[in-house]
Amino acid sequence: MSYQLSTSIPMPHKFRTFLLFLLIAIVILGFLDPQGIRAAVTNNLWTISFLQNYSKNEDLDFQHSTPPSDHRHAGLLFANQTLKSGFLPEASKHINAPIRFPDRLVLRTRANFFYLENQYEDAILIWKDLGLWSTLQFAAADLSKNEKFDEAILASQSGYELFPERSVGNLINTMMVKAIFLYGQNQFPEAISAYQAILAQFPDSGRSYEGLAKAYLGNQQPALAIQTLEYGWNHNTGNIHFFNMAASIYEQNGMLTDALRAYQAALDIDHDNETALRGIERLSGTDE
Repeated sequence: MSYQLSTSIPMPHKFRTFLLFLLIAIVILGFLDPQGIRAAVTNNLWTISFLQNYSKNEDLDFQHSTPPSDHRHAGLLFANQTLKSGFLPEASKHINAPIRFPDRLVLRTRANFFYLENQYEDAILIWKDLGLWSTLQFAAADLSKNEKFDEAILASQSGYELFPERSVGNLINTMMVKAIFLYGQNQFPEAISAYQAILAQFPDSGRSYEGLAKAYLGNQQPALAIQTLEYGWNHNTGNIHFFNMAASIYEQNGMLTDALRAYQAALDIDHDNETALRGIERLSGTDE
């Protein structure tokens, strides 16, 4: 005798009936529960009405409708619309209100408000907590452009702490922008500190040795400039500009043998480099 195993087992009628009544009970309880389905429907209807009202009027009427008391995102909607309209004082009423149900949308809106109010550190800390790496990178670029260098570095550092491998270049560049700006303003001690901060965290950053050497030279500290060149020598493989600059500094300080060594290192990278060729020719003529 053989048996066939059915691939579908009929569900007992009583069990089907039980599940049906259970589902109906859940729906009914949802409407009776203030936080249930009835509340969700009411909140959704208010949200639709709010957005329709805003889309029809450029000037937002804040009193057009009172939101349901348990609408968790009513303040968020008001805050976002007021931010878009540029009404920061009005937005602050909703942003700074106690958060009954903190979530990502509420926190992102609060961070955006803080940023627009120049409370950069508060905004950056929230974005970091939310893991918003791209937002942190955009903020770092915007802050650097507006010469808010320390805040830009904080934003970039926060992104680096979230995703080190993808962020290391952004962080070094952000720190470099500050150092280069200070050097360009002839603020040599401050530029020295900025380059030292980069090298303390990223000792393999070849360009930072180059910048630090120039800053020392500008600060009338040629011995430290030369020392920095030696430290950075092996970190600048392939950086022809570093070796030509090093040769120039050596030459200015009468260190002709070291200048020839640096020019030769530049030629090892590019055999036709005119700066290195002229330097070697000039120094070779001096030796004769």
